[in-house]
Amino acid sequence: MKKETIQIGTFSTVIHNWFFYIVFILLIYWIILMAGNPLAYSRVTQAAEETLKINIILPEAWPESEIKAEPLRLNIKKSRKFQPIINQVADRYEVDPDLVRAVIMVESSYNPLALSNKGAMGLMQLMPRTAREMGVQDCFNPEHNINGGVRYLKKLLNRYNGDIELALAAYNAGIRKVMEYRGVPPFKATRLYIKKVNDYFLFYKKHMGMAVNRA
Repeated sequence: MKKETIQIGTFSTVIHNWFFYIVFILLIYWIILMAGNPLAYSRVTQAAEETLKINIILPEAWPESEIKAEPLRLNIKKSRKFQPIINQVADRYEVDPDLVRAVIMVESSYNPLALSNKGAMGLMQLMPRTAREMGVQDCFNPEHNINGGVRYLKKLLNRYNGDIELALAAYNAGIRKVMEYRGVPPFKATRLYIKKVNDYFLFYKKHMGMAVNRA
C-alpha cells in the first residue's frame, strides 16, 4: 500500500508540473505574439483603458431613476419678506439672486430659525465653522445669515471657476468631498440637493422673478 501511495503521489506531481510548463509556454507565446502584432497589442491596451475609465466613472454616476423629480414647493409669502436682503447681498457679492433664492428654499424653506440635526443654522443653513469663517455673528439673524451664506457661495463659485454644480456640491457635501471624488460626490443626497436647487433656480428665473420681487 505504501508503494502505491508513493507512485500515485509521484504521478500527480508530474501532471501538475507538466500543466505548469504548458501554461508557462502558452503565456510566453502570447507575449511574443502581442509584441509582434502592434494591432492586437493596441486593442488589448485600448480595452484595458476603457475598463479603467469605466471603473473611474461608475462610482461618480448615479442612476437617474434614483433621483426622483419632486413637485416644487414655493413659499412665496415668506420669500417676499427677505427679498430686499437677498437682492442687496446678491448684488454685493455678484451672485445671481435667483440662485440665492433657490438655495434658501432648499436649505430651510425660508425659515430663519431652522436648525438641522448636524448643527446647520438659519436660512442658508450655515455650519458653525463656516459661519465663523464668514464673520457671521448671529446665524438666526436673516441679514447676517444671508450675508454669510452668499459670501461663502461666492467663494465656492470662484474656487470652481463659476461652475454652479460643483459649488453646490461643495456647499452641501463639503470642499473635501469634492476634492476626494474630483467632482460631484456620488452621494444620493448631494445629487438630489443639486437637482432641487437647479429646479428652483430655473423656476425662479423663468416664472417667479417679478412675482417674488413684488411686495
